[in-house]
Amino acid sequence: MKLAFAVKHLGASQFNHDLILNTNRVMRSRSDLDISVLFEDVARPCIPLHFSSMHIIEGWGYDGAVIATNLSTAEKMIRFPCVSKRLFYAYDLEWLRLAQKPFRQLRAIYGHPDVILAARCKDHADVMSKAWNRTVEVVESVDIERLLELVS
Repeated sequence: MKLAFAVKHLGASQFNHDLILNTNRVMRSRSDLDISVLFEDVARPCIPLHFSSMHIIEGWGYDGAVIATNLSTAEKMIRFPCVSKRLFYAYDLEWLRLAQKPFRQLRAIYGHPDVILAARCKDHADVMSKAWNRTVEVVESVDIERLLELVS
């Protein structure tokens, strides 16, 4: 199975640490997976990668499942023409901190019928579900196996 995570960067953050650590672990134990990371900004990875990483522009030709991890990457993922499955894993409720809340733009992401929504905890999932009137899956600690279930 082909899977790509779309991230802002691979630099030091709790999310990136968990993503890289868990992906490295899964890649060591399973040979049937082809996992990549598509990044927007170049940054030195916080820990060594045991999988491929490339600029997000490569998503335009990507034909596997894509998991976006923020609003910017979710917006790009929706426009990728060849993606087999789309999942938005909202590790953070960044839309709550926007100075201006462009409802139509946010609704185009959170309400998109082809996008599966997931959150990092039940509280975040409840907020998203109530705000966007959608089912939101809970995936704690960047659980790669659970994310694979959701996109397969």
